Amino acid sequence: MSVIVKNEINNKYYLYIKGSDNAICNLISPENKNTKEFKYIMNKIYEYSKRGLRTLLVGYKELSNQKFMEFDSKYKYLSEDLDENNTQEKIYKSYEEIETDIILLGATAIEDKLQYKVEETINKFINIGIKICMVTGDKLETAKNIAKSCKLIAEDMNLVLVQYNKTKFI
Repeated sequence: MSVIVKNEINNKYYLYIKGSDNAICNLISPENKNTKEFKYIMNKIYEYSKRGLRTLLVGYKELSNQKFMEFDSKYKYLSEDLDENNTQEKIYKSYEEIETDIILLGATAIEDKLQYKVEETINKFINIGIKICMVTGDKLETAKNIAKSCKLIAEDMNLVLVQYNKTKFI
């Protein structure tokens, strides 16, 4: 998820972005990935996800006026082209083109508490034979910890993990 803002004081455009570490890491500039700070933050993200915390990375990049104007005109053109079958795909492609070479600002990690009686409800479903499947966009470590905390999985269960990358299921 990103937003472009204009700083009225210096007349410059900035793209700010936040998202899962899996998504944002692919967008970080190579120079930024080789810093001690980046490695430190990624180690912390891993620690936090193992504890079941929801983690996000936050980054930014400065856009030249020309780069912003090119993106803005392309986006406006595509947004008005409602008859085109793959307009949404083209809009996403324009996002991908501008969301590159991000500089990492930092990370967040929050506890995501379960709603009231989730554990009991899931346990009742399992006990009466209802099959349950967990679908999530979380990191594997986070998903496992959440599934354990709500009693969806136990240590003695066999797990089937299906991962998806943009082109195929693994």
